[in-house]
Amino acid sequence: MLMTKTRHYGARIQQRGVLQSTVDLAITYGTRKGDKYILGKKQLKVLLSDIDHLRKKMIKAVDQGGVIAVKENECLITAYRLNSFNQKLSNQKL
Repeated sequence: MLMTKTRHYGARIQQRGVLQSTVDLAITYGTRKGDKYILGKKQLKVLLSDIDHLRKKMIKAVDQGGVIAVKENECLITAYRLNSFNQKLSNQKL
């Protein structure tokens, strides 16, 4: 995200030891109150828990070799493992 930064901002984060990446997290995931973005310890722990949960799901997906899901008009039609797809069979005409 590209935002204009004032000299005051640059001086204050340097003085206070605040990392730009932490500010980016606050803007992306924090709670907005007026012109402030608040990202507390509790919110960060919830985000870490969510990431851990997502990581477990991704590891399982890798173990399965990936997946293909077919969707049309917000309706899931089918799903199958990525390595089960046979390109030659799909191109044959009946």
